[in-house]
Amino acid sequence: MTVRTSRLDDFGDIHAPYGTREWCKWEMGLAKRRLSDVDTAAKWSASSLKVLKEAEAWKPLGLLSWDCLMGELGITAEQAD
Repeated sequence: MTVRTSRLDDFGDIHAPYGTREWCKWEMGLAKRRLSDVDTAAKWSASSLKVLKEAEAWKPLGLLSWDCLMGELGITAEQAD
């Protein structure tokens, strides 16, 4: 049995005309799923970064520092922390 938490939780219709109630419900559902994915990815990323820092992973990878390792990931050490 599906439990609805909002009257907007039904699926809507991806093929409904742009801007209609059914189309908007579809986009709301899509946004909810994407936001959930972002939250999950952020938690897993934070976990990976914590483990890399604890293991001082930059050393066996031949990098000079945590900052350099974060640069390889395309973020700053401040963003990682």
